[in-house]
Amino acid sequence: GSLEPSVFAFAVVSSDIALLSSVKGLGKKGAERIVVELKDKIKGTTLENAFPGNKEINGKGKDSPARTKFSEACSALVVLGYCAGEANRAVTSVFDDAAEIETIIKLALKELI
Repeated sequence: GSLEPSVFAFAVVSSDIALLSSVKGLGKKGAERIVVELKDKIKGTTLENAFPGNKEINGKGKDSPARTKFSEACSALVVLGYCAGEANRAVTSVFDDAAEIETIIKLALKELI
């Protein structure tokens, strides 16, 4: 009940133990066990809207090009090894829907380093 299903799935796939253990009553060991047991089962699912706190980007809905660009930038950072929460915060802090995705990723990486 604390996380939307897509956010939960993304946290499991990206092994974001910090996000999972932020759920009331779930500690680090429990979060790690969830990741181990569910990661392979969830991998093929669609993870749209998986980044917490960003239902709208610059006043635009979830199906907008800006939302897609935001999600792609976050996904790129997760692939590079950052947890979903870190990626979300970094991209949120530098996001400009007029910028190229490569630029957004570079600026977000600078925020993380």
